[in-house]
Amino acid sequence: MVTIFEGSIDDDCVRYEHHSLVLFYLDQAERYSDIAMQNHAEGRLQSDSIMAIVFAAMCIESFINETAEDIFSKDDLNDFSFLKGKYKKRGKSSSLPKKLALIFQEAFRVGLPQATLDSVEELVSLRNNLVHYKLSDTATKIVYPPLAQIETSDGSKMTTVDFMQQPKCIIAPFIQTVTGEAAKKSFNTASSILDLWNAHVRDRS
Repeated sequence: MVTIFEGSIDDDCVRYEHHSLVLFYLDQAERYSDIAMQNHAEGRLQSDSIMAIVFAAMCIESFINETAEDIFSKDDLNDFSFLKGKYKKRGKSSSLPKKLALIFQEAFRVGLPQATLDSVEELVSLRNNLVHYKLSDTATKIVYPPLAQIETSDGSKMTTVDFMQQPKCIIAPFIQTVTGEAAKKSFNTASSILDLWNAHVRDRS
């Protein structure tokens, strides 16, 4: 549960006054997503879209951390935070969707819709590609058929690739996914999580 007061006869005592940032992050995600929708230009990486995506992810992460302190015991909180012990993560999803599912299960004994978890996973992927930028991960990828082997005049084989041939497909660069629409979707994802939580709280009361 949330720590309100810590005291000891050997050390100073601390009284905690908590300040939630969840709605602040959500408001910022909405603000920047609205600007991104107005200003988006095809093929141009836009800072407003980036801000909306990052703030939306921060909103969900802060919601998870704040809520976890309220519903898990102090003994369980560390295991939950690091997804170990009985909260160990299985499967390929990132930690945020897993933690969200655990929180709703713990608080309301309900599962989250797969579409909701998928949208959070997509948001996490966008945020991670922006924050943990890697040149090869964000490049345009031009996909060709497998390398060919041709026999030379002396009977040996040579491996070749023909860059003039028609590519099998072209995978667009990451910057083309950071659009005004992606910014708005990111905000909607964060907002929908809070709406869903509040709906369950109302149903329970």
